[in-house]
Amino acid sequence: MKVPRSVFFAAIAATATAVAEPKVWLDERFADGERSRQALPASAEWFTSSSPSTVSVIRGSLTQEGGGRHLLAYFTPANAPVELAVGEALVLTYEIALNTPLDGPGSLRVGLFDSGGDRIVTDKQARSDDFADYRGYMGAANPTPSKAPSLRIYERTLKDETLVSAITPFSPLGGGDGGLQALPDGKTCTGSLRIERDTAGKVTVTHGFSGDGLPAPHSVSATDDSDIVTRFDTVVFHAGTKAAHGFTLTSVHIETITN
Repeated sequence: MKVPRSVFFAAIAATATAVAEPKVWLDERFADGERSRQALPASAEWFTSSSPSTVSVIRGSLTQEGGGRHLLAYFTPANAPVELAVGEALVLTYEIALNTPLDGPGSLRVGLFDSGGDRIVTDKQARSDDFADYRGYMGAANPTPSKAPSLRIYERTLKDETLVSAITPFSPLGGGDGGLQALPDGKTCTGSLRIERDTAGKVTVTHGFSGDGLPAPHSVSATDDSDIVTRFDTVVFHAGTKAAHGFTLTSVHIETITN
């Protein structure tokens, strides 16, 4: 049974800060001013699902222009995914700003996946056979919701040549009200996606946002105890055509912590 439950986003930070010596896989701040250098953990090579001309990178930020496109990076060496032990959590924290956020349920998506060793090596891979066997979890948000739920969590369970642009290969784990909070236009907010392995056969996934442009932190959490995913090497950010006219990342941090 997959049981959703609402949680406070502040609990994510409290748990993370209580754990000493996390293992950092990626601490990308785009300080090198380019997106083609894989030098973990300080820098990852970033791929766009669209034309290279739709991506711009300057020192301190990476921008994907237009809707219906994603940015993807691999945060471990090839064929060496993170594997969560019981009591460990993989935590993604990122800073993002949306260009003209829209009312599109579940259209802003961020995911952590296991590529199974099938990694892409070029841009313009909106569809690829390499994506067919990717497994993992995705947090989805409505940037300017007019009705609940504004946040949802999904598991990728089926084969498909699209990665996150289509909802077909995903099964819903849960959604919470999260409040009808709109993400700010052009202002940076902090997002988080946390996957914690509670037992040998259960994980808890939490997705949420905080920041000065929001009335309050909000998040949603759900558990998965059926054919769980515990290996990860891929991070993906996607803004659908109903999410925004583009987005800018200023930091992407991924670490493993032990409770």
